[in-house]
Amino acid sequence: KVFTRFARWAGWRQRVAAEGEARRMVENPFGRKRYFYRGGNAPAMIGFVPQATVADAMWEVLSLMPKSIRILAPLADALLIEHVGSLEVKWTKDMMEKRFDCIAPGFYFPCDVKQGVPGESWGSIESKKEAEHAV
Repeated sequence: KVFTRFARWAGWRQRVAAEGEARRMVENPFGRKRYFYRGGNAPAMIGFVPQATVADAMWEVLSLMPKSIRILAPLADALLIEHVGSLEVKWTKDMMEKRFDCIAPGFYFPCDVKQGVPGESWGSIESKKEAEHAV
């Protein structure tokens, strides 16, 4: 039922698996390749593309960060960073929302930047949008 409801997604899955079986390799939009010497592993072939794509995009964004930023925790869908001194939130958001035309024209990962001060609980940290509306 899910495959009929999301036909484009199902078609993409079938194309990735068929190409992976034929070439014994799949490739993400950044050019990273994973080889499958024995074949017959469609779930891993299908999963590689989105997982490797997000990882490569994150590493590309991380390479743009200034040396004054320290990564405390790379999480599945977030980064916890520390910066001593002033750091413009807009610049951070623009950097994190870098365009990746290799994925699709104009594609970017939407980002929500939150700021806090040392010693604050994580629950009291507000996103920049929320903080602007609160004023």
